[in-house]
Amino acid sequence: MASASEPTASLGEELPSVPAHAPFSLNILVKVKTMQQQNGLRHQDYHRYRQYCSRRLHRIRKATKLTNGRERFKKCVIPDDFSLDKVLEIPLVSAERAWAYSAELLGVYAQFIEDKPALRYHGIGRLRKAVRYAQILLAMCRVHCDSRTVMEAEAYESFMSGVLEFNLEEFPAALEKLTLANDLYQKLSVLTTSTSEKELKLEKAYYAQMLDSDIAPKLRQCRYYADESHLAERKKESSAAKEGAKASKNQVAILQQIDAVKARGDARGDVMTLAEYFDSTDDNILAAIDGCSEVAGLCQEVLSKIHSEMVKPPDESGGIDWAAHEVEVRTVSEDVSGERSLLLIYGLLAKLRSLNSWIGTSKARMSVKPEEGVRLCDMLLETLEGTAEKQAIKDIRLLFLALAHASGGKVPEAVSLLQLLEQRSATQLKPEQDTRLSRGILRLRADLLPAAAVQWRMKCLLQMVAEKGGRAAEAPTTTESTKLFPPPLQPMPCKPLVIDMAFDYITPPDLSKEVEGRKPQKQAASTGLLSRLGGWWGGGRS
Repeated sequence: MASASEPTASLGEELPSVPAHAPFSLNILVKVKTMQQQNGLRHQDYHRYRQYCSRRLHRIRKATKLTNGRERFKKCVIPDDFSLDKVLEIPLVSAERAWAYSAELLGVYAQFIEDKPALRYHGIGRLRKAVRYAQILLAMCRVHCDSRTVMEAEAYESFMSGVLEFNLEEFPAALEKLTLANDLYQKLSVLTTSTSEKELKLEKAYYAQMLDSDIAPKLRQCRYYADESHLAERKKESSAAKEGAKASKNQVAILQQIDAVKARGDARGDVMTLAEYFDSTDDNILAAIDGCSEVAGLCQEVLSKIHSEMVKPPDESGGIDWAAHEVEVRTVSEDVSGERSLLLIYGLLAKLRSLNSWIGTSKARMSVKPEEGVRLCDMLLETLEGTAEKQAIKDIRLLFLALAHASGGKVPEAVSLLQLLEQRSATQLKPEQDTRLSRGILRLRADLLPAAAVQWRMKCLLQMVAEKGGRAAEAPTTTESTKLFPPPLQPMPCKPLVIDMAFDYITPPDLSKEVEGRKPQKQAASTGLLSRLGGWWGGGRS
């Protein structure tokens, strides 16, 4: 393994076959995008980012004790066997520094009207160095890292090589490299490793930025300039070779599990309606929820096996399009998970239906928690894609949010939200996707919200009347009590502004008499003072 200062020396050396440590895991794209967003590239400041990479590289070398010597031509070589995962960041940060320097030089070159070949030559040279660092990183990851990190290093190296060929105007080669990087990053966007929801959203945003902003524009330009006839022939040959490849026994077993999962998802039929839920027994409801949980768990098990096959090299994939199967299984998983959340929402609505007292009492708060409905709606919003389905879930979430305010004692806020819900429920939504989950969601919105919004708004108004009168909630005898909401407008007392408004019209007092009366006094004082000075200087002379 060569040093990061001399990238060409490491590609020909042999690496240890079995490292002495467990395989490292390095999320390359997330680390790179985080460094770029926090250090200048949000404003396209490549010079600042290059300076940061230099400081970062120096800190990593000091932490790993791999600093260069002070004498001339004394460079520190990275050992073949190491136990710190931070050593992998040395070629990564070096590649980022060389790439940032190249982007800075090529940006300056593009600003000149006349041709500056020295700037372009220098920028291309730094870009070649970035590609060599990316190749060093790939060689290190193949020995010391897991399969997912190796795939990410391959995607990073393909992207750097594609950018180099793009700047050299070798568009067919650039198209091939960038297409490979695009395919790898699309697979990696599915194989997320984040545990928390915030990190997962950030990781997906970084992959979307890489695919849509960094790779897609270059791919369009390469397709415009390149002749794709020979690339099409290569794709046909590679697809024919893949079709002739044989899958292993383990891969055949995974395919059988995928077919079983899809069959169980198709056999479930339409989602239970709210009226059917109210008429069903507890055993039938529990069996439906357990069935959804069982299929969802089976989908997660199959997805983990598919992900392990996706990170393997292409020659070991068995000629199977694992990405397409992953999309199919994930669709079934999201469908049954959404159905389970919908059944839990039905159960919460059934508890609300059976309430005999006001929702804000302590007994009602112990049995029914509207905040749980808000949480279930948020879970559904993350899995849905259609606009109409999302709007329907948002309306149902608004109902639970209003009930949560009413349960917490904020009855006027709940009335306002329910009044907004009445306006929303008057419009009809058309489904964009004819799926069993979308049909169930839109059917629930149409059957529940128009009546529930009016019913709960009347209950909240009665509760406000009861609180105003200081007695328990009961049916009013007249309709005048409903006029308490909205409350009548009352004038707000404000500070008087008469003095400020009349200030421009006040005439100042006449002070001329005072000024004229003080002038003789000033003259007398001045003459007396001069006479004294004159007497002091020359008054005694004859």
